[in-house]
Amino acid sequence: MKKIIALNGSPRRTGTTAQLLTRALEGAEKAGAETELVNLYSLKFTGCLSCFYCKRKGIPHGHCALQDGLSPVLERMKTADAIVIGTPIYIFNISSATQGLLERFLFSNMLYSKENAVTLGRSIRVGLIYTMGMSEVLFERTGLGDKMKLMEQSLAIISGHPVKKLHSFEGIQFSDYSKYEADKLPEAQRRIYLAEQFPKDLEQAETMGRELVQD
Repeated sequence: MKKIIALNGSPRRTGTTAQLLTRALEGAEKAGAETELVNLYSLKFTGCLSCFYCKRKGIPHGHCALQDGLSPVLERMKTADAIVIGTPIYIFNISSATQGLLERFLFSNMLYSKENAVTLGRSIRVGLIYTMGMSEVLFERTGLGDKMKLMEQSLAIISGHPVKKLHSFEGIQFSDYSKYEADKLPEAQRRIYLAEQFPKDLEQAETMGRELVQD
């Protein structure tokens, strides 16, 4: 049986990121896979400390020397058949928890040698789910998609496969916008997206989960 791990890079366990990840896992389950959901913000861990232990000669490569809440998750990721990472966009970037995860996972599985630069030793299917408050138009205008390409390419190199992606826009930040300084955010437009487009995003997430374990 194939195994897929979903990693929630949002502090919200029931928000749109978590909902999309859960739906992706449902798609994988329907395809016969074993699933696991990890909420990164429930773990105590740091990003890479640049100790370079993972690059030392004479020791097994592909392991991060740090021992914290993320350590067992990194090991399970390496043995999974597929992983799907969900992150909200904060200040035009992935969340800090997602960044810390990727620093530890990517850096510990690569070397600076000319040959055998990737130490994973196997291929893993990878999916990325981005959620954000901005519109698709603003996403394109800011070039945020281009900003993410280097990270996505690194994931593709380490995992051995192109990365599948899903973008969900117009996220609702508050249940009651009148309580916050947010009058420039088009709440009505976001409510329409939530009612009309978000169900389609959920369907795409389910398709992603199924394809990640079927490919």
